Amino acid sequence: MATTVEVSPRVLRWARETAGLSLAAAAAKLAIKAARGVAPVDRLIALESGAELPTRALLVQMSKQYRRPLVVFYLEEPPRRGERGSDFRTLPAGQGTPPEEDAWIDTLVRQVHVRQSMVRAVMEDEDEAEPVLLVGAMRGDVQRETSAAPNHAPTGAAIGRLAARATQLLEETLGPDATPANYHAQATVEGAFDLLRTQAGLAGVFVLLQGDLGSYRTAIDVERFRGFALADPIAPFVVINPNDARATWSFTLLHELTHLLIGETGVSGGRWDHWLEMLCNTVAAEWLLPEPMLQQLDVQSERDPARLRQRISDFGRANNLSATMVAYRLFEKRFISQHAF
Repeated sequence: MATTVEVSPRVLRWARETAGLSLAAAAAKLAIKAARGVAPVDRLIALESGAELPTRALLVQMSKQYRRPLVVFYLEEPPRRGERGSDFRTLPAGQGTPPEEDAWIDTLVRQVHVRQSMVRAVMEDEDEAEPVLLVGAMRGDVQRETSAAPNHAPTGAAIGRLAARATQLLEETLGPDATPANYHAQATVEGAFDLLRTQAGLAGVFVLLQGDLGSYRTAIDVERFRGFALADPIAPFVVINPNDARATWSFTLLHELTHLLIGETGVSGGRWDHWLEMLCNTVAAEWLLPEPMLQQLDVQSERDPARLRQRISDFGRANNLSATMVAYRLFEKRFISQHAF
């Protein structure tokens, strides 16, 4: 007879639910069979209620399928949820993150926290743990603007002031090599991103490309997760979802670097209608495509939609930018109408 293990049924239930699995889906993944006239789902219910005890072999399988360390199943209570920080991924009603994908995001965030903790520990052991100047450099600016705003949501003018300050700080902290002119001069969009990534690294920020849990089957949709910033003052991390188009990676990196400037850990993706996300978007857009450069693309007299699209696409490709961002900046600055956009 297989040896059973005394575990907390609350932990079993928590592990399944945070893995985003229904009872039926979990029973199938765990290959639980009907026994003594009891259906697989009912056997799993019995385990999660404490009416039955799992075997060690089943716990090992749960560890694998639920993506949890085996030791977690021996805890008396479920551990606290991994800290995402602020969640800026607000989606329209009825379009929230699917439970399984939400669990993947939590797992990814946990993995980043573990990696970040290891990096910080090494830096502290080697006496290299100096504060990164970029992290929290704008905390005071944001506090002043939000404290003066109704409901602590800055006005458009205040967002403009904060964006100008953030753009200035990015220029200072990323160094003279990371300028829009150097970015646009790179031969490929990958090379342009590498330029920014390298300079962010020299400024003390660890930048990762990760959008799954090691398999294409766990690829996270960019509408659910586009980027993540961990605003640790010693070892800050930025994670970019590479499932997004490569032309957008630099935008996401600048967006997340702005989160670090503010000192705000958080997950970004989906609709960006939180004022802080609007600020981060503005900074990224203005750094990548400042207005003087945008004015060079004279499209106000262009009336043919097909030719307008082509000109925007060509301009974006030549400057390592996504066509969508170029079009949005033209609309934002009223060089093209909403209809044209």
